[in-house]
Amino acid sequence: MRIFAEGSESGLRQSQAYFSSFGCRLEVTKDAAERIVREAARQPRLGARALKEVFRRIVGPFEFDPHTAAAAGGVVRIDLERVKEALARDQRGRSASTVSGWDQSFSG
Repeated sequence: MRIFAEGSESGLRQSQAYFSSFGCRLEVTKDAAERIVREAARQPRLGARALKEVFRRIVGPFEFDPHTAAAAGGVVRIDLERVKEALARDQRGRSASTVSGWDQSFSG
C-alpha cells in the first residue's frame, strides 16, 4: 500500500499530477486502493510495476477526457465499485488470442 500511495513514482501520484494539469482532482477511496493492491499482488510482476499495470487498467479510460470524467467540482473519484467494474470488464475482454497478441479482427 505504501508503494501505491506514497512512492514518488507511483501510478497514483502520476495520475493525480495528470488530472491536476487539467484542473481536476483524482481521489481513490481506501477500499478501492486496498482492492488495487490485492489485485496487483496476484500479478506475475511484482511491486510498483504490478501496481501501475492494475491501476492503469482502472484509471486509463478516465484519462482520455478528464473533464467529462470529473463529477461536479472537478473530482474524478475511484471507489471500490469502479475498481470491481474495471477488473471485471478486463477479465471479460481477455481470451487466449488477445492475451497472446492476436487480433480478433484478422480474417486472413
